[in-house]
Amino acid sequence: MDYILAQLASAKIADWAGVFAFALAAFACRRAASAAGGTGFARERWFWIAATGLLLFFALNELLDLQTLLTEAGRRIARDGGWYRERRTVQLWFVFGLGSAVGLGLLVVAWLLRASRRWVLLALVGFVLLAGFDVLRAASMHHVDQILRRGSTGFGFGTVVQYTAIAIIAASALLSARPSPSRRART
Repeated sequence: MDYILAQLASAKIADWAGVFAFALAAFACRRAASAAGGTGFARERWFWIAATGLLLFFALNELLDLQTLLTEAGRRIARDGGWYRERRTVQLWFVFGLGSAVGLGLLVVAWLLRASRRWVLLALVGFVLLAGFDVLRAASMHHVDQILRRGSTGFGFGTVVQYTAIAIIAASALLSARPSPSRRART
């Protein structure tokens, strides 16, 4: 609980902007799920529901910086276990495992949604960008951090990728939530 309170107290405007962006995208995904509910697109509806939950988790993570908590727990376990010197190897395998699991998960979702409308597939592209960014950030190697944070305007490359991915997902959800031409003609 102390960690959560400390994170909330130290949150910057950029952190809140990220939370807001993720929350808006989650709201758009929820609208898309509602719109797909009565259209016979059950897989799309479940995709948008899952996307809503995932984006809300990312909003929470943006504020609470849960990966830092995970990193600290890993360091403590490595010290207590006596293998702190080998932590880079463990970190490499962790990132490889995480990247493989995320990649495989995205491939399975893409295969399940292969017959979906184009807006769902475009949102999946946004999630691929977001996943790639998060796996790179999980690597937390100094040269990767320098590339992700580089930028003269205060927005590093990582921030641009993250907000681009969020915008793709949100726009896809909003476009998916629009009534189809056949449904518009009936109203």
